[in-house]
Amino acid sequence: MRRKAVLFLLVLTAVFFHFCLAHAQIAEKEKEWEKTITLPSGEVIYDLNGEWAAYMEHYGPLEGYGRYPDIVEIKQEGASFVGIRQIGNPWMLKGSEFIRGELDKNGFKRIQIISGMGPLDAKGQILPWYDIGKQIIVDDGEKYRATLIRR
Repeated sequence: MRRKAVLFLLVLTAVFFHFCLAHAQIAEKEKEWEKTITLPSGEVIYDLNGEWAAYMEHYGPLEGYGRYPDIVEIKQEGASFVGIRQIGNPWMLKGSEFIRGELDKNGFKRIQIISGMGPLDAKGQILPWYDIGKQIIVDDGEKYRATLIRR
């Protein structure tokens, strides 16, 4: 009986240690992926600066225009940002604007997709690192969706 109790305590200690170690690793990865900027006002927002792999798709009435990949270089000044196409496609050339908008502490304050039809107001969502890397999904709700993954 005593041997079973000791064995049980050893297993319980090992499980506890494993969970503590896993939690510490997750917390460390969160810090690594959570890039932020502190504005002069003291507000902390996401830092989107850098290269993003992008996958754009048309749907609904524009489904015939298809899907295509690109690389987007996002440049951010304070809360405002602009994303520039690095590859381009048949409708929008390399070096043209892809997205633009503003951030606040909750994510996107406003965001627009720049398409061949001009700027489209959209909704954007920044997903945390454990959802397939640092990922942004931008969708106008009717015809155009883009998924961006930090490179």
